[in-house]
Amino acid sequence: MIILRCRDPEGRSLVLHDAQWIHHILNEHPELAGQLPAIEATIRAPDIVCRDAMRTDRILYYRLGTITRYSRFHLKVCAHVFPPDALGVTTGEVVSAYLVSKPKRGEVQLWP
Repeated sequence: MIILRCRDPEGRSLVLHDAQWIHHILNEHPELAGQLPAIEATIRAPDIVCRDAMRTDRILYYRLGTITRYSRFHLKVCAHVFPPDALGVTTGEVVSAYLVSKPKRGEVQLWP
């Protein structure tokens, strides 16, 4: 079941499924419990958007201070992005989210 659906600044439509939220994100990163609004805010209004250094089909969204308790950290939301459909619409799925001190070296900044 889809628990989050939103668009990023480039117009990509991203979804987060409950299974990914429960079995991966919350299991691996319990500090994100109750933080779906922070994930949505990071996708909708990121500070930085990058392409993953190893996987070109992954887009990474960073936003500093999204979670008050961890205000010195960036929330990093990782999404698998599919090729555009016949109408040129790009969609994707959130695969992970976690806190980091800074963007990872080797990532390619796409936006801004």
